[in-house]
This record gives sequence, C-alpha cells and structure tokens, in this order.
Amino acid sequence: MWSKKIGNGKEIIGRGRDFGKLIGKIQSLSLFLQIGTNNMDLDKTNTIETKEKRFPFLKKLEAMMEEAKLEDAKKSKMKRVHKKGTSQIAKKMGEEAVEMVIASSQEDDHAFLEESADVLFYYLMALHDRGFELKDVLEILKKRHKK
Repeated sequence: MWSKKIGNGKEIIGRGRDFGKLIGKIQSLSLFLQIGTNNMDLDKTNTIETKEKRFPFLKKLEAMMEEAKLEDAKKSKMKRVHKKGTSQIAKKMGEEAVEMVIASSQEDDHAFLEESADVLFYYLMALHDRGFELKDVLEILKKRHKK
C-alpha cells in the first residue's frame, strides 16, 4: 500500500509498486513541461487557448521552431534540423522512437524520460515542418474523446 501527494494537497492511495512508478513518471514529465500535476485535470470549460497558458515552455519551444524555419534565422539545432528536410526529420523521429521503446522496457526512468523528450522534440519539428502545431493534434484528440 502506498500514498502519493499531488497538487492542491490531493492524495492518491494505491497498492503495488508499479503504479507508484507510473505516478512518478507522470510527475517528472509534467515538471519537464513546466506544469503541476494539478493542472493535468481536464474539464470541459477549458479551451485550447486557456491550456496554452499552462504550458509556457512548450509555447516558447514551438515559437522557436517556427522562427527556425525563416531564412534569416540565427544558427541553431532547430534550424539545422529544419534545413535537412521532411524525410530526415521523420527518420530522426523514428530513431528516437525506437530508443524510447527500448528505454521504456528498462528500469532507468531518467533514460526513459530523456528519450521521451527526444521523441517529443522531433515530433514537434515534424508538425511544424508541415505547418501545424501541437494544438492542432490536441483538437483532434479532444474531438475523439469528447463525451
């Protein structure tokens, strides 16, 4: 039996160790995105625009990706990746996805989160390369899971 305090003084109580590890991974990922786990509660009154305020780093990262597409953008990893083209971005995203799958089957949580960050980075690069943003994908997911 275990208990885990999360945002706003809420507490999750459960059995076994695996679920506790899952909660830890979720909290680590939410920290990476600079949000608290209390912001992960989705309610029907929140719009995509409201949600964007909860992801300041993600919004900044996407803005940097758009800027990297400009011809006069300063040199950066994003600009180099973008200049390689769509097929190279897709190839790199696939490589990172394989590495994440391997890491997910191992006990090293840090490696798993590092590989997850790499996949997310190249996924976002692929979206922006095609003229989309993460919010476009979130809108589709929202429609699919609307009840």
